[in-house]
Amino acid sequence: MKYKMALVLTLSFASSEVFAFDKNDAASLVKKFTETTACQVSDRNEENPLQFKTIQLREGMDTVDGFGVQYAVFWKGDLGCYGGRGADSSNVSIVERSGFGTADPVIKIDDYELPDAIASIAHVTDFYGSDFKKQFYIKGVKYNPDDHQISPTREVSYLVEVDYFGMKIID
Repeated sequence: MKYKMALVLTLSFASSEVFAFDKNDAASLVKKFTETTACQVSDRNEENPLQFKTIQLREGMDTVDGFGVQYAVFWKGDLGCYGGRGADSSNVSIVERSGFGTADPVIKIDDYELPDAIASIAHVTDFYGSDFKKQFYIKGVKYNPDDHQISPTREVSYLVEVDYFGMKIID
């Protein structure tokens, strides 16, 4: 009986270590993703403190394997290289564990495009949210019709909700 109990405790401890994935891992996964899909991405540094900033949107349904865990990772770069090497834009990648213990977390790309209103922000000044609230705020400046090309002046702020089917602006 003592041996069976020790075996059960060992297995439960070992399996709780299976899902050791956190915000830093989500940011690292997105950074690797950008290295293969974007032609220009800067590293997170003092000049760009928002680069690869991560918010945990949802806690996994099961703490053993983290099924359902979801993160939002902000980054600035030229996804797809559509504008040449000088066309950075704001991006938010959603990292999710869509499968049980046999599937690693992945970056969801099909249904998680930023709404146009956010994608057109010329300069993002803040990206924040409380963990496990399924939403994030993004603030920045956009161009007014009479603004000069490098001087947007219209301040904007959006609250974005993320579910398992995409992102939408709710405020």
